[in-house]
Amino acid sequence: MSAKDLFTIIYYTSNREDEAFENKIKAKLLEVCGDVPIISVSQKPIDLGKNICVGEVGACDANLFRQIQTGCEAATTPFVISAEADCLYPPEYFQFVPEDIDEYYRFDNLYVLSQWGDGDYGGFYRKDSAPFAQIIGRDLYIRMIKKALEGKPQWNNPKEHFR
Repeated sequence: MSAKDLFTIIYYTSNREDEAFENKIKAKLLEVCGDVPIISVSQKPIDLGKNICVGEVGACDANLFRQIQTGCEAATTPFVISAEADCLYPPEYFQFVPEDIDEYYRFDNLYVLSQWGDGDYGGFYRKDSAPFAQIIGRDLYIRMIKKALEGKPQWNNPKEHFR
């Protein structure tokens, strides 16, 4: 099975990043992802893969996961790959083939740039894993998000987060 039949990239953004910065992130994503299809879920229309614009619902954890859920539900491949609007990914991230559709696989070679320049590596710090760098079975991810957001409104007030 080819990558385009196994995976869909779910790119999500609240459109809060500087547009020039986010355009560089999108260009790099297109450069390294090969022929893996992209579903972008944004709060303003963008030109990346198949775009689903949810409107300006605000930036908070619950809304981020609703955006991911929206992308997962639109995907038809067995696995989805997370891609966040402020992250760079190496080509190898899109070449990993998971063994089990009922597991999640997180990329663990992560470095995060602190906006304050703090950290051991000139402003960068190492992070063990994160949901913005994972490959997961599509149906599993949908179930996990639905369970986590059970009882929450479709879109949350960003000031309330997960309360």
